[in-house]
Amino acid sequence: MTNIKTKILASALIAGVLVVATFFALSFRSEKVQGSVNIANEYHSTTTPQVADRTNLCPKLGENPNNVGSSTTGVLGSVNILGYGAGELLLLNATTSDGTLRATAATSSLILAWFPVGMGTSTVHFDIAFTKGLFVDYSSGVGTSTITYRCYQ
Repeated sequence: MTNIKTKILASALIAGVLVVATFFALSFRSEKVQGSVNIANEYHSTTTPQVADRTNLCPKLGENPNNVGSSTTGVLGSVNILGYGAGELLLLNATTSDGTLRATAATSSLILAWFPVGMGTSTVHFDIAFTKGLFVDYSSGVGTSTITYRCYQ
């Protein structure tokens, strides 16, 4: 009977040491999880018409006054159309809307999303990647909308 108690006690002690060692090893992870989203995987958002027309939301480092930027790659998360507008909204995988500055890429090949005049309130989820930048182009009278996106560093 003493032999069985000794084996059970030794097994419990080994299991406890393994649990403590696992938690100790996990504490050295360089990427900490805050809530359910890893650092740098969170989405940012902006609204129209508050964001300036013809704005690249993921510019290269140093191309904006705050000196923040990215590699111009990222993900367009969603667009929430919150209010009716008399203008259209165009989101491009580009750094400019000037066709003469984009080499041979046609505008039609760069369109990530297009919302026509009079788009009703809705939410559209995309989760699509862009590689050149997230360029916002809209006409006057654009409705209120929220654009969520993620820029990779």
